[in-house]
Amino acid sequence: MKKFKKLMACVLSVALVMTSFVAFDATDIWAKGKVKSISVAKKVTVVAGKSKTVKVKIKTTKKASKKFTTKVSKKGIVKITKKSGKIVIKGLKAGTTKITVKSKANKKKKKTIKVTVKSADVTVSIRQFNGDKFQFTFSKAVKLNPDNVTIESKRYKSGKFVNKVLIKSLSTMDNKVYLADTDGSFRNGEIIRITIKGVNKANIVKELESSYSTFAEDTEEVVTALNTETIEREFYIDDIVARGNGKVASVSNLPAGLKATTNSGQIEVKGKIAKEGVYKTVFNLVDEFDAKTKLTVVFVVGTNSSLQTYSREQIVYTYSDSKRTYYSNGVCSIFVAGGSESYDYSIDKKTTPFADTLEYDGDNVFYWDYKGITKPGTYTGQVTIEDNNNANITKKATASVVAKKGVLITGKVTSITGKPVNNANVRVEAKTYVEGFSYNFSGTDKDGKYELVVAPSKCGIYAEVTGATSPEYEKNIAGSTTVNMQIPAYQVVIKSDNPKVSSSLFEGWYKADDDWVGYGDSFFLGKGYYDISSQCQSWEENLDITAKVKFNLVSDITVTAQTSGKPIATKTLSLGDNDVTLSTDSEKYLFVPPADGYYIIKSLNSESDPRAELIDYFGDYMDSSDDYDEYEFSMTDYLEAGKNYYICMEDCEADNVKTTVNIKQTEK
Repeated sequence: MKKFKKLMACVLSVALVMTSFVAFDATDIWAKGKVKSISVAKKVTVVAGKSKTVKVKIKTTKKASKKFTTKVSKKGIVKITKKSGKIVIKGLKAGTTKITVKSKANKKKKKTIKVTVKSADVTVSIRQFNGDKFQFTFSKAVKLNPDNVTIESKRYKSGKFVNKVLIKSLSTMDNKVYLADTDGSFRNGEIIRITIKGVNKANIVKELESSYSTFAEDTEEVVTALNTETIEREFYIDDIVARGNGKVASVSNLPAGLKATTNSGQIEVKGKIAKEGVYKTVFNLVDEFDAKTKLTVVFVVGTNSSLQTYSREQIVYTYSDSKRTYYSNGVCSIFVAGGSESYDYSIDKKTTPFADTLEYDGDNVFYWDYKGITKPGTYTGQVTIEDNNNANITKKATASVVAKKGVLITGKVTSITGKPVNNANVRVEAKTYVEGFSYNFSGTDKDGKYELVVAPSKCGIYAEVTGATSPEYEKNIAGSTTVNMQIPAYQVVIKSDNPKVSSSLFEGWYKADDDWVGYGDSFFLGKGYYDISSQCQSWEENLDITAKVKFNLVSDITVTAQTSGKPIATKTLSLGDNDVTLSTDSEKYLFVPPADGYYIIKSLNSESDPRAELIDYFGDYMDSSDDYDEYEFSMTDYLEAGKNYYICMEDCEADNVKTTVNIKQTEK
């Protein structure tokens, strides 16, 4: 029996081994082959609500399986549907995720797809420039009206939005980039909330900090005082720091006798400086965003018997080449303290860069105009300041100007229809701090061209007319460069309804609120409705004319102005004596010569000292030969018969002055 059991056990063992050989077919292994590689797109972008199909290519040998699995790293971003050799990816919501594609036959073979799902809504980025302008850049073209945009502001993050800002104009060229010009006056650090309606189902709400200057510009204030005088001054920190809410980080060189305290965003300085001299105190300021700024307060202290002066150095930028020269004009300032605080001066005549006269503002400051400086360098001018009440109290002072080499920006501004814009204002603003330069601006000529000089720096450049602004171009200006700009504006050509009044006579055009919109009979404006008027004079017709025109501007347009007029001169003068009562010194009187020839025009008076002026029929003051004594002023000029000439009296010291104007012919 035992032998039988052993035999049966051996038989079963052999049977099991044989069964295993049947289940594992060696020839079938080589028939299926291997998975060599998987190929899919590395990156896929899909819009929420839309689908994108991605091919999955699996390379194998022989009959290896090409089936694969997918796994998503973040749920809720996409939905995946597998088809033969493909993946259909449907975006569910904005975000990013990864899809791992793995071979079923060889799990070591896998690839990853980075998927970005974009929102189906239109997105917008907003940038503030020049303080009161905003640039909206949308992800696709939209239709935006001023009524759909609300701009509010608040001074502090913890406050409420209580200041609502009016949008004066909204312009665009391609419906993707809009420029909003507001009536706001935003301070750096204010919080601005912009709400845009009608673009998406839900309102777009954006908040940004008002920070249109990206640099903190150091500030200098000058205080003049006697050593016996109590100084009390306040400086507002938030007006000095570049952004946010400022505070004093440290103070250095505060003169003995002064105390400085900070209270509600103000630096208060109080006390006496007993010793005469010039002291520079530096307040190091910092805001909540770690933007650092310096406030330097210069104390100029004199005594009753001696003067102290301080000259503020001026930094200017000049440019010259073979075609043109740009030079800087401006004002130097000399601060003085001491004596009786009533001063006179004398200039060193050897001083070449400056004008021959100083101006004293009565508040301890002399202003000195310096002439055009064309070459880089340091220029100085010397002056002696003396006390008006004590000639023995004097002080010599030196004013200086440092001229640095600037760079030239040139370009052309065109309208949305490609025409040169003749009335654009081009502005360049520094985006990084440069000593002596923060901005410069220029108007365009009849060909739409402009030229201006700036300091080498990172700058923002844009052009504007009433109702329209170009996008702001940010550039690093290292050398002379050309920046051409297009502005979303249209040309307005204005004709006169009166053949006697040439449209070329039209002067500045203004809205009812006195906002200037253009000059002459052709200029450019942004889209919108306009009700404007202009004052002009037709000297030949003796007409003071008011021109008015209304139009809705949506394209280049030619319109006709309605004109009305009244006489420039209501009283006509004749040969001989003419009694005249002058109500103002700008009132004009008409004289029409009966014949060609020379005429003597005299004004006789005893009450004041008016001077006669002669204006021709083009409205130009004539170059007359004049003769003057205490009670009589006369002029002689050649006049044409039948033409309108106007006589007016200048330098009247009182209204309703009676005088006699005598006109007679003469031989020169």
